[in-house]
Amino acid sequence: MKEININLPSTEGIKSETIMSGNNLNGVNIGVNRTHFFKNDAPWFPITGEFHYSRYPSEYWKEALYRAKAGGLDTIATYVFWIHHEEIEGTFKWSGRFDVKRFITLCKEVGLNVILRIGPWDHGEVRNGGYPDWLFEKTKSPGTNDTEYFKYSRRLYQEIYQQVKDLFYKDNGPIIGIQIDNEYGLCHGLRGYEGREHMMILKKMALEIGFDIPIYTSTGWGGSVVVEGEFLPLMAAYVEGSWEQHIDVVPPNINFVFTSIRDDLTVGSDLSKNEHFSSSYDINNYPFATCELGGGMQANYQRRPIITKEDTESMAFVKLGSGAIMLGYYMYQGGTNPIGELTTLQESRATGYPNDLPKLSYDYQAPLGEYGQSNPSYHALRRLHLFAKDQEAILTQAASFIPNDNEIRPDDSSTLRYAVRYYGNSGFLFINNYQHNLTMSPHEDLCFKIKTDNDTIQFPRVDLKSGEWRLLPFNQNLNGIRMICATVQPLTSLQVCNEYYYFYYGDMDYDIEYRMDSLTIKAILSGNVCSNSNGVTILKQTFNRDNTILDPIILKNQNGDTINIVTLTKQQATQLNKVDINNNSYIIISEADTYVDDQQVQVVSIGEEEVTVLTFPALPSEQKLDKYSSNSVNGIFNLYSVRWTPVKPAIKLNKLGVLTNGHLQYALIVEKEYLAGCTDVFLEINFEGDIAELTQDGKLKADWFYTGLTWRIGLKRFEKDLCKGNWLLDISPLSKEAFIYLDKWPDMVDDKALNLVDYKIVPEYRII
Repeated sequence: MKEININLPSTEGIKSETIMSGNNLNGVNIGVNRTHFFKNDAPWFPITGEFHYSRYPSEYWKEALYRAKAGGLDTIATYVFWIHHEEIEGTFKWSGRFDVKRFITLCKEVGLNVILRIGPWDHGEVRNGGYPDWLFEKTKSPGTNDTEYFKYSRRLYQEIYQQVKDLFYKDNGPIIGIQIDNEYGLCHGLRGYEGREHMMILKKMALEIGFDIPIYTSTGWGGSVVVEGEFLPLMAAYVEGSWEQHIDVVPPNINFVFTSIRDDLTVGSDLSKNEHFSSSYDINNYPFATCELGGGMQANYQRRPIITKEDTESMAFVKLGSGAIMLGYYMYQGGTNPIGELTTLQESRATGYPNDLPKLSYDYQAPLGEYGQSNPSYHALRRLHLFAKDQEAILTQAASFIPNDNEIRPDDSSTLRYAVRYYGNSGFLFINNYQHNLTMSPHEDLCFKIKTDNDTIQFPRVDLKSGEWRLLPFNQNLNGIRMICATVQPLTSLQVCNEYYYFYYGDMDYDIEYRMDSLTIKAILSGNVCSNSNGVTILKQTFNRDNTILDPIILKNQNGDTINIVTLTKQQATQLNKVDINNNSYIIISEADTYVDDQQVQVVSIGEEEVTVLTFPALPSEQKLDKYSSNSVNGIFNLYSVRWTPVKPAIKLNKLGVLTNGHLQYALIVEKEYLAGCTDVFLEINFEGDIAELTQDGKLKADWFYTGLTWRIGLKRFEKDLCKGNWLLDISPLSKEAFIYLDKWPDMVDDKALNLVDYKIVPEYRII
C-alpha cells in the first residue's frame, strides 16, 4: 500500500477585492473579484460554450440553445465576425443567420447569459480572421494604431451596438461580458505600450458608443496584451492543435498535468510562428477563468487529429483541479461556414493564413455537432458540469493545493498526478491518470491522508487504471450529516418536499464506500453498515450487475430530516440530466438526449425507436412524456417507455464510378416524403479518401476532410431542396505521400485510398 500524505495550507486571509461588476434593473449584481465570479452577492461558477450564430441556421438556434443549456451551460460566447456582416463595404447584413439581435434574444428566453466577442479581429478560422477583404484597401495596417483602421472599427462597433443595445445586463438583458479583439499582440497587432494603447482605444471606443457591460474580457494566453485592471484575462487549453505546421505526432502537453501554470503556449503558434512572449499582466491579480478549453478540434488540410471524449473531459477535469473557477469551451456547438457573395469565408493559405480549412464544415468534433447532434463529449462533460454547479459555493472560493507543482513532465507516465480543491475543511481530491498520446502506468493500493486545519481524513484504498481519473469528496455537509469521505464521485443533489437527495457515481469495478461522522447521524433507515467505531460509520454498497439503479442509503440527521444517498454507475451518470420545470427540479436518466423546451421535456433519439426514460420525482401529468408512463419503477425512479413507429426513409447512394479526374462519385437519391414519421434523417458516411463533398447542381452543400471518423449529415437542413436537381457525393483520392497528419490512415490500393466503405440512413425520433 502506498501512503500519500497531504498537508493543506490554511486558506485564511485570502482577499477577494472586486475587479468588475454591474447591476441590472432589479438591483441584482454580477461581477468578478480576485478569486471568483459572483451573482447577487453569491459565489457563481460560470460554464460557457462557444456558439457562432452566423455558422448555424437561424431556424434551429433555439433548439440548439436548449440543448446547450441541458449540457450544463449557463453562458454562451459568440463572435461577431466582421466579414460575415460587412463583406461588401457599407452593406451590413443583420437578418437570417446574421441576426445577432434575435440570437441573443433567444439566449435570454432560454435562460443563458452571453459574452459577446466583438472583434474587430476574431480569428475563429474565418477568412482574414474576420477582416473584410475591402479593409486592406482602406488601410495597409489593420490591427495597428492607424486612424483609418480605427475609423472603420468604430463604424463596426456602432453597427453592432444598434443591434444589441437593448440586451445589456443593465437593462435586464443577457449580455454580461464583452471581449475586445482576440489574441492581440500574440497572433496579430502590436505589443508593449503601443499594444496596450490599442486595446484601450478600442475599449474606450466601445464605452463611448454605449457598451455599458459589467465585465470586459480579453485573451489572456501566449503573452497577449492585457491592460491591468481594464480587462479580465481568459485562458485557453487544447488537447492538440490542428494549426501545428508539421505532420508528426504531437508530444504530450501540460494540459493533463495539475499545475499552477495557466498558459498553453501552443495556442496560436501558427500565427505567432512559435514565438513565445512573456505575460503582459500579473496572473495573481485575477482568478483562473477559461474561455477556450478545446471542445474538440477542427480538421484542417495538413492536420486532422481525432479528439476523444476522454481527451476533452480529462483536460477540463485537470483545469478544474488546478484552480479554474470558470469552464469555457471552444467550440461547444459545431457549425457550417456561410458562403459569401464574393468568396468562400473560411481561413485559407490563399489569403495569407497558415491553414486550409474546409469551405463549409466547422464541426470541430464539438459536444454538439455541425447538424445539432450530440457527440460523446457532450454527455461526458455534463457530469463535470453538474458537479461544478452543485458545488459552486465551495469551488468558487476554494484554494488549490498541487503537490510537486511544475515538477511533473507531461511525458512522465508513472508519477502520480493529484491535486486538492478545498475551502475551510471541505473539498475534493482530484486524481488523474490520463494523458493524450501517452499510455499511463496503473496505480494500485493508494492510501490518501489529507490534513486540514482541524481534521485528518483517511480515505479508503484507491486504485487507478491507466486512462482513468477520480474525484473524491471529503468533509461534505449533507444537510447536517458530515460525510467524511467516499470512494465515489459527487454528481448533483435535489430536494423533494422535506427530503434531500445526493447523487454519486462510480465505476462498476470498484467498491462503494461512504465514511460518515456517526455523531451527525440520528438513525440509519436503509444501508449496509459495515463498521461503526471510533465515531465513524462505514456504509458499503455493490452495483447491481443487471444495471438497475441501487436503492438509496437513507439516513436521518439530528434534526430528523431524511437524507438519501443515491449511487449510480458511470454509465447512468453519463445519461443523467437535471432539469427545471416550472421552478421545480427533476432528475432524468435516459440513453436518449433530453432537454426542456418551453417547460416540456423533449426526448431525442437517433436510430433507436424504443428508449427508456427514468425520472425522479415523477413528471407532472401535463407533460407529453406522461402518456408513456409504464407505472413501474427502477430504484427511486419512475419509468417511461417511449416507442415510435419505425421508419425507413427512402434514401440511397447510387454509384456512378470513378471520373476522369480520379474522383469517385455517387448520386444521392431521395424520395419526397423522406421525413415522414421522423424529425430528421442522418446520412452517415464512412469513406476512405481525401475530401468528400455533397453538391446540388454543382453548388457545394456540405464537405468533410477525411479523419477516420464517420461523416454525419443532417438532411432536414436541406428539406426544401433535397428532392430538386442533381445531388452528388464526390470523393477525391488520398495519396500515400500526402503531407497530412492522420490518427487513422485508410487502407491504400496502388498508393492511394478511394473508397465508400459504407453508409447508413438513420432517422431521428422525437416526442411531438
